[in-house]
Amino acid sequence: VPSLALERMRLELGHMAGWVREMLTGVKPAMGRRAPEAFDAIVKDNDRVTILRDRVLAYAQRIGRHELTAEEAGRHTRLLGFAMDIESLGNVVARELVPVGQAFLAHGVRASEGTGELLDQAHRAACEAVDAAIRAVVDDDQRAAQDVLVRRDAFWRLSEQVLRRQAERLALDDPDRLLKHRLQTDVIDKLRRIYMPAGHLAVALLPENVVAGDYGAQVQ
Repeated sequence: VPSLALERMRLELGHMAGWVREMLTGVKPAMGRRAPEAFDAIVKDNDRVTILRDRVLAYAQRIGRHELTAEEAGRHTRLLGFAMDIESLGNVVARELVPVGQAFLAHGVRASEGTGELLDQAHRAACEAVDAAIRAVVDDDQRAAQDVLVRRDAFWRLSEQVLRRQAERLALDDPDRLLKHRLQTDVIDKLRRIYMPAGHLAVALLPENVVAGDYGAQVQ
C-alpha cells in the first residue's frame, strides 16, 4: 500500500537522521577527551547510515513501481531528496569534520578560551539545526522546518564572528598561529556545510512564500 509504505520510509529516514545527529554531537566530546578512538566510532556510524540509505532507496524503488497518486508521487520525490540530504550530513561529519578533529589531536592544538566558546556556540547551533530538521522530517513538522531557516542568519553571523576573530589573531607572536588558524576556520567551514543540507530538508517541507522570506506573515 503506497501510502503506508511511504510512511515507513519516512520513519526509517528518521532513524538515519538520528544516527547522524549522534555523530555530530559526538565530535566535540571526542575532541575534549582527546580520544582518537571516538572518531573511529563516528566513521563506523556513518557506514551504518550508508547501509540504511541503500536499503531505503531499494525500498523506494519498489514503491515507485506502484501506481501513485499525484500527492503520493510528490511525497515519494521529497523523501528521496531527504535521503540524499541526510546522507550528505553524515558524509560531512565523518569525512570532513572528523579529520579536522583528528588534526586538532594530532598537533595538540587547543583553542583559546574566547575562540573555544565561539566554536562551542557554533557547534551547538549546528546541532540544534539538525535536531529541528529531523523533527521536521519525522513529524512532518513545518514549525520545526521554519525554525531551521529562522536560526540560519544567527548561525551565519556567529560563524563570521569566529572568522573575523581568527583573522585578527593571525598577527599574534605564536609559532603555531597559522596551523591554529587553518584548523579553526576549517571547523567553521564544515559546520556551515552541515547547516546547508539541514536547510535543504527544511525548505522541502515549507510553502514557497515562507522559503522566499514571508515567514513573518505566516506566523502573525
